[in-house]
Amino acid sequence: GLRPWVGAWVANHTRWVQSTDRGAILLIVYTAFSGAVIEGLWQNTPFPVLAGLACVCMAMLGLILGLTCLAARGFGFSS
Repeated sequence: GLRPWVGAWVANHTRWVQSTDRGAILLIVYTAFSGAVIEGLWQNTPFPVLAGLACVCMAMLGLILGLTCLAARGFGFSS
């Protein structure tokens, strides 16, 4: 990996690196959302489908958070 070459620089510039990382993620999400709006996704997709998708996403998030919590406890991490 690149850690031997850039690790010290990243450690010394943590705040800048975190801001850049979060900004990039925000830009990606904004671009995807904007593209969906321009393409008319919200007008072409019935509300029950969007509601179902939201429920599936929440269920998946809950499942993954639960599994990671159980795994962390299993490995002895403090919560």
